[in-house]
Amino acid sequence: MGAGNRSPAAASSQTQGLADLAQSWSYLATQLAPEVPELPAVIQQEVATLVSARITEDLLKQKAVAIAQRVQEAGLPDQAGHLLHRMGRPMYEFLLLLATEEELRAAGMITGPPPGAQERGRPAAAPTDPPPAQVVNGNTARDREGAPAARVVVRSAGSEGVRASSQGEVRGGSHPTPSAAANGGSASAEALATAAPPGGSLSEADAAIAEDAAIGRGWTERISPRAAIERERQRQEREALLRERERWLQEERLHTEKRLAEMPALVAEIVPQALRQARTVAERGLARKAVRSAAKLPALADVGSAGPRLSELMGARKWVDAAALAVHLAELFPGEAASELACRTGEACRQAGEVDLALLCFTNAILSAPPCELACRQLADLCLEWTRPRPAPSRSLLYAPARIDLEEETRDPRLALVWLEFLARVLRVRGADGEALAAYQQLLGLAPGRDDLRAMLEAAAGSGRLPG
Repeated sequence: MGAGNRSPAAASSQTQGLADLAQSWSYLATQLAPEVPELPAVIQQEVATLVSARITEDLLKQKAVAIAQRVQEAGLPDQAGHLLHRMGRPMYEFLLLLATEEELRAAGMITGPPPGAQERGRPAAAPTDPPPAQVVNGNTARDREGAPAARVVVRSAGSEGVRASSQGEVRGGSHPTPSAAANGGSASAEALATAAPPGGSLSEADAAIAEDAAIGRGWTERISPRAAIERERQRQEREALLRERERWLQEERLHTEKRLAEMPALVAEIVPQALRQARTVAERGLARKAVRSAAKLPALADVGSAGPRLSELMGARKWVDAAALAVHLAELFPGEAASELACRTGEACRQAGEVDLALLCFTNAILSAPPCELACRQLADLCLEWTRPRPAPSRSLLYAPARIDLEEETRDPRLALVWLEFLARVLRVRGADGEALAAYQQLLGLAPGRDDLRAMLEAAAGSGRLPG
């Protein structure tokens, strides 16, 4: 596709094509990279070097890359990539025009003067005007902005060929009339009708292009009826899924609000039970000593300042002093921080076998920040361990009956059921249905006569979710 053996008419067509290519690239530069105002002049300079050169695809690609490089050097990499992509279509339309015109002219299928002969007197288009596209073999080509324009018409059998220009033709000495594409708009159906052979009619493709141009500039996606039906079905399915999800979220929100509304009544039941148990255990053994020590402790600045001291006491296994400090903090600074320290101290006392001190810490943790799910769980576990069957007392002389009698008096199997049910209810209100189900099943095992629990578990067996 070189210029060395091209005819004068073909050379004129190449010159006009290069002018149109420069105009197209300049228009794209002003639209996509307005931050580089000197880019249109650079494009005109780069294209001017191609007038007498051998036009190849690689040469045009090098020019396009060099132009896009200017945009990237200006700090606009995204605009540079977009511009390089958009410059491809005018480039390939120009290459296709040259190749097609050479083949048609060699076959004698194009009539009229060479391309560009009637357009030398046309007014120059502004740099910002959209470039005209070409008609090759009767099919209208579009520029990157979708404006169709007629340039070459192939002579059909039985009719004379008519040449139509995108800028209009000169007839009888009249001035050329700019088309809609030259004025920045989209070509109309009249332009296609002018380019059609006399006595002929527009093809289906031309009619579709005219319809697209009437709608507006830009490319219109055309899909088959089956694809349109499938796309509409997918859209309806997505909308149905979104509606279902919205309904589910609304139900969850209402369910959560309804459950949380039960929390004040639940706290009103838990606090008196914890207060009674704290008063009872405060009168026994080491717990009584811890309560008295707590009353003598000085006031502290905050909970955080007592944390290291509490860890030091537990490390030294001074359980009474540690429990006294935990009770003092729970009374002085009610809240989550003091409740957490009391739970930690109670767990350490429980591991050391100091049951009374552990009960004292757990009950004060609940009173500090009710309902304190962690303390309820610890109390339930402690009461379950405390009520386990024990070996029968020995009849030997070394046996100390006073100690066994004291343990028998302090044991209360009902506390295990009370705190386990409190724990299950707190978990249900919090929304932890899985853990709540496990707690209710454990409670039903300790109290098999609870028909209400059995009915609740049967209702939740299928869904794994407790009723509201």
